[in-house]
Amino acid sequence: MRYTVRFTSALLGFLLGSSAYFVSRPMFYRISVRHEQQTLKKHVDALENGAVGTVNLGVAQAAPTEDTEYLISQGEAAVPLLIEALKRDDNPNTIRYAAYCLWRMRSDRGREVAANIYAKLAAKEVNNMEEVDALRELSIYLKDLDHELEH
Repeated sequence: MRYTVRFTSALLGFLLGSSAYFVSRPMFYRISVRHEQQTLKKHVDALENGAVGTVNLGVAQAAPTEDTEYLISQGEAAVPLLIEALKRDDNPNTIRYAAYCLWRMRSDRGREVAANIYAKLAAKEVNNMEEVDALRELSIYLKDLDHELEH
């Protein structure tokens, strides 16, 4: 009787332990993906405070930052968030650095949104320096995509 109880307890522990493993794996994966998305979003939100970059003849160029390098290193996983960042027409610096990241990644998935935002910013009568810088980065991104299509 004593051996039966031990064997049953050991078998039950083994079965519960292995089933707990199979149940917790998908949960861990969902938590991991959610954490990764939150980290990407944090870096995209930080683009708002991106550095001015190098200035050449009064025009500032986007420069690599810790946030841009992280987003670029994440590849396609970061693209949807960068496309959403392009739509933030109330924040030209975010648009500027989102276009810069997409350009460096050579992703054409943001082409339509970038073209729409470029047209919207270009149609404004008064552009501040941040908007001019955003227009410049959008232009670089769009021209580079057009150049790649030609070749």
